Amino acid sequence: MNVLNLVMAMIEEMNKNIDIHLTKVIVGAGLDLEEYKAAFNKHYNVEMANKYLKVWYETAGNKSIVMFVDEDGNIFKPASHRAPAKGVRGNIADWKSAVKLDINNTLITF
Repeated sequence: MNVLNLVMAMIEEMNKNIDIHLTKVIVGAGLDLEEYKAAFNKHYNVEMANKYLKVWYETAGNKSIVMFVDEDGNIFKPASHRAPAKGVRGNIADWKSAVKLDINNTLITF
């Protein structure tokens, strides 16, 4: 199992679904999509840490860690920006079961 490839595939899917979800909600509410995206849009990214891959997003200049993934593909919730909390939350091989989806099967959050 190549953990980095799985994480990158997950991030690609999450970013695609965020765009779909934002478009539905914002346009449906009659708001300006581009103005809203400029202020609140978030896109997920990954970076290498010492023992883990960090999955994070940045909104309005604030970086938020979403999860840590170890070399075995285990997903951990963050305890801080530098370290994961104890206890495995899932595995990257089955990441879709670790995320919350809305009624249209669109990703909304972890």
